[in-house]
Amino acid sequence: MQVFISYAYEDLSTARSLAEALRSVGVSVTSDRDIAPGERIGSVLSSRIKSAQAVVVLVTKASAESSWVEEEVMYAIAGTFVETSKRVIPVVVGNVPLPPFLAPFRGLYIEGPETMLDAARMIKDSLSELPTHRNLPDELAQIQAERRYLKSVNSAVAAATAANYERSIVAMTAVSVILGLVSGVVSLYAITRSPYAFLGLLLGIPIIIFLHRRGALAQMPKGGRGDD
Repeated sequence: MQVFISYAYEDLSTARSLAEALRSVGVSVTSDRDIAPGERIGSVLSSRIKSAQAVVVLVTKASAESSWVEEEVMYAIAGTFVETSKRVIPVVVGNVPLPPFLAPFRGLYIEGPETMLDAARMIKDSLSELPTHRNLPDELAQIQAERRYLKSVNSAVAAATAANYERSIVAMTAVSVILGLVSGVVSLYAITRSPYAFLGLLLGIPIIIFLHRRGALAQMPKGGRGDD
């Protein structure tokens, strides 16, 4: 369990007291202290904020006007969108209003050094309620596997739909041919009045059924046009 303490330089003594109280209840603490000479301050701070489970902001009149504190908080807030279990916890010392950049978060109010240990316990308890950090590589692999499964299901559904469509076209073509044959036979009978006209119907229908079963009709050009 690790937190990053954000504070104004004028509040260094109070920040140290809060850090000692947190360590006494088993919470690991990092801040902007102990940055080696030559290291990029922004890179170090962003790395520490990113690895912390929560960012504890010491809210005083000085920190409310500090651009450094505001930048640290804004970076922490951006991290909450990627890792929803990360928290930003304002610890308000005295009668100080929350600055606008901390307005969305509920503050923890303390009166002085004598209440620092109680504040540390409350911070630890709030962090104990958080879910464990997500394993993003495992979640990404699971999402990719689900996508592959859905893609295979969609392909199977598309193939089945195409097969059903082809069968429907073949059946409709057969019905159309039979109706055309019946119409032609009736017309021939109306002209000739010969009962032999119906021999075409009796011979034609079995042939059509035979060709339909062999799938020959499926190869007929659609729209009544042959290949160019």
